[in-house]
Amino acid sequence: MASVNRGPLVRPMVETADYLCDRATVDLLDDYLAGVRAHGAVFCNAVSTPPWGLRFTEPAPLALGAMLRGDAWLVPDEGAAVPLRQGDVALIRTRLPYTVADRPESAPRVLVDGADRCVLTGDPADSGRNWRVTGRTVGDGGPGAGSASGAGSGSASGSASGGAEDGLASGASASGSGGPGGGSGGGSDLLITAGYRVGGELCAPLLDALPAIAVVRPEPGLASLLDLIAAEVEHDEPGQQVVLDRFLDLLLVRVLRSWFARSDTTPPTGYRALADPDIGHVLRRLHEDPARPWTVASLADEAGMSRTVFARRFSALVGKPPLTYLTDWRMTLAADRLRAPGATITAVARGVGYADGFAFSAAFKRVRGISPSAHRASGRELPATRAL
Repeated sequence: MASVNRGPLVRPMVETADYLCDRATVDLLDDYLAGVRAHGAVFCNAVSTPPWGLRFTEPAPLALGAMLRGDAWLVPDEGAAVPLRQGDVALIRTRLPYTVADRPESAPRVLVDGADRCVLTGDPADSGRNWRVTGRTVGDGGPGAGSASGAGSGSASGSASGGAEDGLASGASASGSGGPGGGSGGGSDLLITAGYRVGGELCAPLLDALPAIAVVRPEPGLASLLDLIAAEVEHDEPGQQVVLDRFLDLLLVRVLRSWFARSDTTPPTGYRALADPDIGHVLRRLHEDPARPWTVASLADEAGMSRTVFARRFSALVGKPPLTYLTDWRMTLAADRLRAPGATITAVARGVGYADGFAFSAAFKRVRGISPSAHRASGRELPATRAL
């Protein structure tokens, strides 16, 4: 028989709008990650003998898979299977289904359907038994459900929250053996996956810079964090969900740093320019105070250069002229702020450096190809606050 653990009944809202107003951000990665947070990580802990497999049918916009113990394969519906060895962390940037299994040919034993439910598929008797992973109903017995039949001779448990359309954090662990390195044996493979909410426009440059699958191999800084996550997953303690959410956010940042540090990757615009003392300082100033009436001359003063030298160096490192970069960043901020509850075009315009809504509207339409009012009407509002 399988045991089922229900997660907390109340989950924190994570799709935040705290970055929409009065926010002094000094790091590009901070800005790019402002709308990407882990939340209520799903844990479909499927313990069974090989073959084992987890099938993700509706992946989140950005997902992460970390091989905490043992080995496995990540098998996308399109493309070649990717080996995951112990200590590997994969960033998964695809909306197409994929499978994580002990071997590429192993059939899925558990289906993870968005962030809504897990379905056991390994045994005909269990094929119709769902795990509700909203934090309210786990198993098919409603809120009080305490068990469900396991797949084969193993066991399973699950908990999560949120709707699939939000790309909420989802996680899974599985055990088995026979991965690319031969497996750890004894049914001790441990995988955790996390799917991240993607809210607003700020994270678009980050997501666009990632391939469909990016694997970061073991390194000392990641190893210690993965050890902490593994220890937390294996012990059901009070506050576990909050701890795991924080760990998963931290893991995402560490993995992104490692990935974009590689010479064969293309990070978001301006990311590598941060390493330049002068241009990096200017970028931070632009992100700290985008509404300031910046000019090429004032930015050159910040960098301690002549206008000509500054403009040439900025364009070479960032990939676009300084004022073009500033305008693009202002419009990205404005695109999010326009969808905040109660936001007016005039207030948003002033918040990104425009004296009135008319000049702002013209600039917004020129850059984004749509008017501010049409943009606001095209998407749902972002929440006004974050519930902790």
